[in-house]
Amino acid sequence: MPLPQGREACAGARAAAPGEAGAEAGQGSDAEAQEEEESGGGADCGGPAAAGEWPSPLLRPLVREWQSACLGHVVVEAVPDEGGAGGVVVLRASFCGPVDPMGPLGQLTVEGGFVRLEIWRPRRQRGVLWLDVQESKGRRVAWLDGSGRSADCWDGCLLDTVRKAARWVEESPHRLTTWLDEGLSHLRGDTEVTTSQFTVGLCITSMNRLWQLRRALPLNLLQCWPHRQWVRIHVVDFGSSDGTMDFLLNRCRVAMDCDLLRVYRADLEFWHASVAKNTAHAVADEDILVNCDGDNLLGPGFPQDVVLRLTTGSTGLQYEGGLGTCGRIACWRSDFDKIRGYDEDCYPMGAQDIDLRDRLEALPNANFQRVNSTKYCQAIPNSQEDKIVNCAPLYGQVRWGRMDTINRRMFKWRLQGGQVVRNLHKDQIGVPAIRMSPLGPQAVRRGLPGCSASAVD
Repeated sequence: MPLPQGREACAGARAAAPGEAGAEAGQGSDAEAQEEEESGGGADCGGPAAAGEWPSPLLRPLVREWQSACLGHVVVEAVPDEGGAGGVVVLRASFCGPVDPMGPLGQLTVEGGFVRLEIWRPRRQRGVLWLDVQESKGRRVAWLDGSGRSADCWDGCLLDTVRKAARWVEESPHRLTTWLDEGLSHLRGDTEVTTSQFTVGLCITSMNRLWQLRRALPLNLLQCWPHRQWVRIHVVDFGSSDGTMDFLLNRCRVAMDCDLLRVYRADLEFWHASVAKNTAHAVADEDILVNCDGDNLLGPGFPQDVVLRLTTGSTGLQYEGGLGTCGRIACWRSDFDKIRGYDEDCYPMGAQDIDLRDRLEALPNANFQRVNSTKYCQAIPNSQEDKIVNCAPLYGQVRWGRMDTINRRMFKWRLQGGQVVRNLHKDQIGVPAIRMSPLGPQAVRRGLPGCSASAVD
């Protein structure tokens, strides 16, 4: 009997030695490999199975929890027969305890040396898939359908990263809440994906702030997962040398696969908050834009709260109820474009968020709302020295407080002079950005009305 095409696609890797699959591409970082080793290794699913072994060496690396693009959060476990002569490897829905009242999601078996996944539920996902050995590597597993086409992808990185982030945040002295259990419950495959009349873009910038981003971003991805059809997180990294890009591409890949997360690279020799934030807003094309500093924790339901407030009378929002969330400003993209973003003619740090808020408030018929909520206004604290550490050396003798004071005065004079619209001397706000994706870098720019969009080769 001929092999299904999906198995034929894997045939070349049938006798691969453990750890060999995916090595040719040379992907992954040393840090990623070390983390995989510490957590028990990855899914090296190549190699022949020894007779009588159970679970089969081909299945053993798959026995753990995964985030499936199609099935949601699943747990793969080996279930022995009562007689002890063998057993089955089944998929169970997460958060159902030791016994799932609905029964297993499916079963993994080895057939002719190939890993076979039979899905029993949910009904819309029923069918048979085959392990794609060539594309499976570490804690990332790919599946093919019977015609050899990509059908599903399992990720084992993000869940570990989320739990590490939650543990760090909860054990810190800042008394922050992670809402971890509520967030994890949204990963189940049967959890309804929300919808919205309007799309929301969360705009994040980073320059050598991995120590905060690695704790905040995974938790934010978790909370936004059920809203991934209309929410997108845009993260622009400005030449960080602390491993930020490796972290984004290797640890948050599953969020990129479903287009919840988009990652960009931009060149900025030294930090300038207004330039960086304008860049992150310029690559976003959603109806509503939200500035979300890399240290901010969103909280469950945050995107829905933004849409609700902006569609029931408010024209702009500032979530200012917590230390470090002054910059969490949400507005309609059309209004952001109208005032041409953050004022870039200023010191690199200080008061740029307040000025943006004041100019949004100065628009005709504006109804700006300040939101004080412990649920939505959390951030991982940093010092004033941290705020300016990446600024140009020529500002070395100017402290953050001095920058903030001078910027406030300049912005106030300009607004009193009727200058609601800024950056008129520039054809394009921000700097060019390159989108990083599994398909390779791609130039991305969104031109403001009346301006030509610039491209990057």
